Amino acid sequence: MFKLRKISPMVRSIGTMGAVAAIVGGVTFAQLQSSPVTLTSNTITTSANLKISSDGGHTWGASATGFTFNGMVPGGQPSDSHTFYIKNVGPTPVELSMSIPIKPTFTTNPSGEGNSSVHDYYTYLNLSCVSGSNTFGLPSGQASSLAELFDDNGTLLVGQGKNQQNLIKPGDTATCTADVNMASNAIQGTVQSVTASRVDLNFVGIAS
Repeated sequence: MFKLRKISPMVRSIGTMGAVAAIVGGVTFAQLQSSPVTLTSNTITTSANLKISSDGGHTWGASATGFTFNGMVPGGQPSDSHTFYIKNVGPTPVELSMSIPIKPTFTTNPSGEGNSSVHDYYTYLNLSCVSGSNTFGLPSGQASSLAELFDDNGTLLVGQGKNQQNLIKPGDTATCTADVNMASNAIQGTVQSVTASRVDLNFVGIAS
């Protein structure tokens, strides 16, 4: 909504004089006006477009095959890390947002009581990306738990370090590294192994 104070002094003064003239003089002027002309079938476009690769940048698409994260110790070392790439193929700079659209399913060996032996709230995804001079990733702490990433519509990645931005410029590629870790209380009971299947990571580019 436009406000009067934002109108230039010249425009505002002309509007005032016109009102005074109408009150004082009461003179009506006829105005010549043409019929309208039309500029038809205009198309105005803008876009934000990402491609992803998990094979070293050899193949790009709207989706890529994920990884198996092994070697994780609850309360100890994280899993092995894996690298993937996100390219901005659109015309505008974008910030990345990430979410898990499908709730991860945990299975245990030997099997526990449903999913009750594993808590996704204490299982965390560590994600860091580098694009140009910027380093960014998921917020640290509870915001990066699988439960939070599933519950949210999307978690905006944040700059990691002073003057760092979550930003991928047009034509640039972000190199991203991910691993997973569990808190010591993520698993209840005694199990030999835990597997989380169908953990999809969705990335959305938001025009900046």
